[in-house]
Amino acid sequence: MSQISVIVICKNSAATIERALDSIMRQSIKPSEVIVVLAPSADGTIEILKAREGLVILNQLGIGIGDARNFGISVAKGSYIAFLDADDEWLPNALEMQYTALELDPSAMIAMGLLVKIEENYLEILPDPMPAVTPGGCLFKVEAFSCFGQFDTNVIVSADHKWFFQARKKGIRTVSHQGIILRKHIHGQNMSVVRRQQYRKELIELLKGGGS
Repeated sequence: MSQISVIVICKNSAATIERALDSIMRQSIKPSEVIVVLAPSADGTIEILKAREGLVILNQLGIGIGDARNFGISVAKGSYIAFLDADDEWLPNALEMQYTALELDPSAMIAMGLLVKIEENYLEILPDPMPAVTPGGCLFKVEAFSCFGQFDTNVIVSADHKWFFQARKKGIRTVSHQGIILRKHIHGQNMSVVRRQQYRKELIELLKGGGS
């Protein structure tokens, strides 16, 4: 078994959480633990989670994606951290490709693969895989968060963008590879869609402030 802690972020995810968890269970190398950080949900998500064995279920205490990710990191026991949002899914060899990339480049703290976007009907894959500049497309050494900081809890929607921006400014080393590891599902309930105005406002502030 690997030393990879997988952190799953979810809220009202009954329609998709099983797909996400199944993609974790199908990995060619198994994570050492799967931590689910659950925001208050009223659609039966918690019942689905409790019916599955082997999950560490945490009730999110704060708000926002940054808070949820930080909570998972604080509990994780692995030497590596992988994130998966409840509406996305990994290809079966995602963790193996990421782990191998970091093993081949010990100076790197993040391995990053490629993602494909899938439209809401789950049938049409948008062309051209793209770099997976999103937590679900990366594997992190746990010390990346002690060296380069955790996610900003004051940023509700774009905390991921801010973390990558700041870590790159500080010189974090990333190893990229050409393996497709993440299927990112695009639908009407994506956080960046539901809170579109907040998302745009945060991105503008991030760019104006140079990532500070």
